[in-house]
Amino acid sequence: MPTVRRDDKDSDGLPPKRLPQRWAIIVIISTIAGASADAIGGPTAALAASIGIAAALHSLIE
Repeated sequence: MPTVRRDDKDSDGLPPKRLPQRWAIIVIISTIAGASADAIGGPTAALAASIGIAAALHSLIE
């Protein structure tokens, strides 16, 4: 009977890599920007603000 291998660790024995902290910062700030833009200009402005801020922070925080 075949067994299922658990992916708790990589092949080298280390725990799996997690996303860096900068992704959390980008998501939090772009969400705040989108929420404030939604309150002022509606969903189109919220989407544009979220994507714009996320793209700018992605290039700035490296």
